[in-house]
Amino acid sequence: MDPGRQRRRRARPFALAVAAALTAVACGPAPSTSPLHSAACARTFVAAAGGVVTDARINEASGMVASRTQPGVFWVHNDSGDSPRIFAIDTTGATRAVFEVAGATATDWEDIAMGPGPVAGVEYLYIGDIGDNSRNRTSIQVYRVPEPTVPTANGTYTLSGAARLNLTYPNGARNAESLLVDPRNAEITVVMKRVSNEPIRVYRAPANLAAGSTTAMIDVGGLALPGTTSNATGIDITRDARAITLRTYANVYVYNNANLGTVQSALATLPCAANTLAEAQGETIAIHADDNGYTTLSEGTNRPLNNHDV
Repeated sequence: MDPGRQRRRRARPFALAVAAALTAVACGPAPSTSPLHSAACARTFVAAAGGVVTDARINEASGMVASRTQPGVFWVHNDSGDSPRIFAIDTTGATRAVFEVAGATATDWEDIAMGPGPVAGVEYLYIGDIGDNSRNRTSIQVYRVPEPTVPTANGTYTLSGAARLNLTYPNGARNAESLLVDPRNAEITVVMKRVSNEPIRVYRAPANLAAGSTTAMIDVGGLALPGTTSNATGIDITRDARAITLRTYANVYVYNNANLGTVQSALATLPCAANTLAEAQGETIAIHADDNGYTTLSEGTNRPLNNHDV
């Protein structure tokens, strides 16, 4: 063998090691957890009751999400029995505006999410008409609409341009109260609500579905949730997708996704239970726009916005 060739072959592993080291220095180590997940595991959230929602029309809050473009704004809707409308409230609990969603129906609205959509750079609201206590609906609906700007004058407005997305389950009708939209790719996730001790399943629909389309969701796996009676009543994801919060009637759980894997892979890992303020019937959770806390709201009237900050 040519000694020169042998020397060159021995030099390659060293060169590759140097290149890898330089890459690691440039990129830095990936974080092992997110601030929300760390605070949940350590149970160090600073929890405090905030403004009270005094609008008598908000009497069965079932979905809430924080605006990412309008500081201090939460979008809220009621459970079944209300008309197809959403409320813009602020951190004091005051109603800023009401929007009636044109062309929508409200069979059983259960959750609302924020995420990207068909037009790049536009934030969309996704309203989940996904409740089905009797498990007899042939399809559920998600309404996707560009987030409106909250007017200066408080009043009732018409929200036009909502796309109706019809979704079906691959294994028969299910009841669900938790809707999430991936901020990276606009894929839709629906988490079912269990009956008895059955496993909770997670379903996914593709991004940017056409208005009026009907799509069969994919069963992407199970939800890791401590206990056999806990139920998913609301869900949200951080803007950077590094943590997912899921609430039950009694608790809030935070799933770690610091490695930026898929939503379903994060939900398949055991979460940490956060220290939270007790609520009569908690079904809403909204992660703050800066990803450093979340707010919850119970069903009923004159309920406080319960803030939990890192």
